[in-house]
Amino acid sequence: MDPEDSDSPDPDQPPSLRRSWQTAGVVAKATVVGVGIAALAAALCAIATFWRLSETRAYFRREQRPYVFSNHAEPAQLAPAPGQFLVTRVSYQNYGRSPALQVREVGDIFCGSGAAKQADDWFSGLGDTFPSQPLPPQDVLMPGDVPTLKSTNGSAMCESANVPYVIVARVEYFDTFGTRYWSDICWWHPDADPQAPTTRCTNHNDIH
Repeated sequence: MDPEDSDSPDPDQPPSLRRSWQTAGVVAKATVVGVGIAALAAALCAIATFWRLSETRAYFRREQRPYVFSNHAEPAQLAPAPGQFLVTRVSYQNYGRSPALQVREVGDIFCGSGAAKQADDWFSGLGDTFPSQPLPPQDVLMPGDVPTLKSTNGSAMCESANVPYVIVARVEYFDTFGTRYWSDICWWHPDADPQAPTTRCTNHNDIH
């Protein structure tokens, strides 16, 4: 007898089970196999349905999530307070389809020939996090609202506003499901004219 034959008794099974399988008719055996196949098919169908629902929910969140980004940064000016620090205002707007909740931002201004390198180091130091201190006020940005202007102050002294400088910022916000997002903002002012418009940096302008 071929050891691979399905009617061969399994030595690991109890004798009663071996006898039951050996004496079972063709219809009974087919029924058992059919039930097993049906159960497997039902399990696979349930897994596929769960996967489709998960993909649908993920797609819905992507389509309906808030997207906060900057569309403008004013040319920086020297702060009126003692010290040679630059100050500016950065415009933010929600381009998504749902409210951006618990919005908070942190930023800096770097000036001089090493400004670009300082901006790279600033973003590298943040990683995927948001500084715990200081904690800026938290706002709500609704879709379609007019842009919001937020002040950004430089932390390093600059000779004047007639030097190249880089404005950096990170905006953190949440959707109605509590999912966290953040946007990195970078504006570059290479011109010696203090009233010349700022332009976007070649990097560090990303929505996460």
